Amino acid sequence: MEAASRDLGLEFSEPKLLRQALTHLSYVYEHGLPPLESNEKMEFLGDTILGFVITNIIFSRFPELTEGQLSKFRARLVNTGMLADIAREINLGKHLLLGHGEESSGGRDKTSILADAFEAVIGAYYLDRGLGAARDYLFTIFDERVDAESTREASSDFKTRLQELTAKKFGLGPDYKIFKESGPDHNKVFHAQVSVGKHVYGTGQGSSKKEAEQGAAQEALKILE
Repeated sequence: MEAASRDLGLEFSEPKLLRQALTHLSYVYEHGLPPLESNEKMEFLGDTILGFVITNIIFSRFPELTEGQLSKFRARLVNTGMLADIAREINLGKHLLLGHGEESSGGRDKTSILADAFEAVIGAYYLDRGLGAARDYLFTIFDERVDAESTREASSDFKTRLQELTAKKFGLGPDYKIFKESGPDHNKVFHAQVSVGKHVYGTGQGSSKKEAEQGAAQEALKILE
């Protein structure tokens, strides 16, 4: 378990907790071990700890967000794909204890297995070192990801920002219209415009109607902000 601890950047006073976190159910069945020796219970605990910590981070960092916005933000940070990517970055896959069948089918790089194992590791570390240590570890992993996701959302969701701005400024919502389509069917370009009341404030184009509307909203924001 020393190599696993080194790659994960974690020190365990009880290495057996880390071993359990890395033990997939296929390994348990193959070796005739009790089912409770797999990482499933650790995963359940780690999922709770992860959700709690991430909620606290975004709740304190973004006080202007509503409950619904916070829920969506958290979901983007702790989804299976994100957790699996983190697991790959810390080489978690190579330390998993898998059954031969799961091993031969590429289990070490399966998104679901990696995400579950990462949550299990968090659960094990919480049991070994407590909530403070688990929180600090998660903060080092997610700090930049939280900022990046916040920046990505702010820069990409121009329609939401325009909706909020026009409601405040005019008491009206924006209206979008696809006024032109160009190009062949397999490579069509959509042209959109956005208006508030009788005034057109922006136009945009893209390979989808959504992309064109986002472009129009971005142009409108430059004028109205």
